[in-house]
Amino acid sequence: MRIITVSPLTKQVPERFSPSGANWILKCHLRGLFKNTNNKGYDLKNNYAAALGNVIHKILDINSSNRINTEEEFNIIWQLTEQEEQNGGLKYLVKNYARYKYAGKRLILKEPDGVFHERSNFLWQFLSERWLASSDGFLRGRPDTLVLKNGLPYEIKDYKTGQVFREDIPEMSADSGADFYDFIKDEYRNQLLLYAYLVRENYGFFPTKLTVVTPDGTEISGPCIPDEVTGLVSRIRVMQQNLTKLREGELASPSALNCRYCNYKPDCPFRIITEPGPYGDIAGTAVDINAHTFGNFTITLNSGQKIFMPQPCADMDSVLKLKGKPLFINNVKQSASHPDGYSFTKFSIIYNVQQ
Repeated sequence: MRIITVSPLTKQVPERFSPSGANWILKCHLRGLFKNTNNKGYDLKNNYAAALGNVIHKILDINSSNRINTEEEFNIIWQLTEQEEQNGGLKYLVKNYARYKYAGKRLILKEPDGVFHERSNFLWQFLSERWLASSDGFLRGRPDTLVLKNGLPYEIKDYKTGQVFREDIPEMSADSGADFYDFIKDEYRNQLLLYAYLVRENYGFFPTKLTVVTPDGTEISGPCIPDEVTGLVSRIRVMQQNLTKLREGELASPSALNCRYCNYKPDCPFRIITEPGPYGDIAGTAVDINAHTFGNFTITLNSGQKIFMPQPCADMDSVLKLKGKPLFINNVKQSASHPDGYSFTKFSIIYNVQQ
């Protein structure tokens, strides 16, 4: 459990977008006004899978300038990078941690910068985390890996540490006969398309192939369709224009799914709170805080809801100062016996939004 104090959200029209950020904003245009440096505090959520993804991407970045050649070098850099992301490491916080680390090691050590295959007479180059920008500066980002074939774009690879398929489809297996690429999450597909646009801007050609790589190293690929790329870019340009023209209520697209993982939910006036079932969010003013004998505590909100901390708290003074403050608390677990009773989890965050 953590306590984060944040200022009220400020609004600013972005001058440029990244492939990941643009796709996220497409789902709710209001996020475009909130995604600025003044609101950085809202990004500090306990998404440990995302933190592990950051570790892998940082190592890719390091590898692009200082080649990691051995397993020993990889393990040292992994440990240092992981500690930067999460003090104490992520080993016991992320499911299938060992599998993700193995996949990252396999990724880093298997692809040299340039490989000449005599039998095919092709020169393959694997460029990791290279900055690309559109000619007008409107879009910029770094694809995880850009594969060149005889100097021309061939494939973009994007590595993911979480579930890659949409939630609205049944579980698939390798022998199901399905075209897996058609079922990856829209945000992952769109991210690849925007990277393809940047490749076209910088190399003069679209890549042939777009690939998502799962945590176990499975590659899910599909063709790069130029019309699909240009259509998405046009949508983002229209979105940027709308950010300067439309009112907040017209930009917002609140829904249970959109709001569920949104960074800005603690202070967004249009938010939909995820009902705990068993995990979710609650919000209200702390009218009472009771410190208990063994270092744990209970917070009572003005709604009558009570949230119990089952573990000893290392910073009780900070907790007691929350009395009378409006709070947004995420990742709480609902009591099975009391409808207004909840408990904090290790993933819970208390947002104290200053007025």
